[in-house]
Amino acid sequence: MSQLFGAAPEHSVHPVISNNFHAVCFAFFSWVPLLVWSLQSLADRAAVFRIIVGCAFLTGFARLTGWLVEGYPGAIPAILMGLELTGMRALLLWHGRLVRLARQ
Repeated sequence: MSQLFGAAPEHSVHPVISNNFHAVCFAFFSWVPLLVWSLQSLADRAAVFRIIVGCAFLTGFARLTGWLVEGYPGAIPAILMGLELTGMRALLLWHGRLVRLARQ
């Protein structure tokens, strides 16, 4: 993860922070199958999709807060934040439109 986010490999993080980081990463990874499952029946499983994508959208605010409090996090986290704040919102709007069309 250090290489992905551009941190020095010798950079060490307290085990509590590292543990929580791994847990959060795995939570997002584990939501992918649930997200795919929710797309198989848009109208019936809309709430599942909205909860997952909504959580991803809110993650962008957590990244933004970190940026404002701790400083620029680097290019990769900034790009992810942009995707979370704009892409997830667009995805929610698109999904809402698809659900409305599916119910007609």
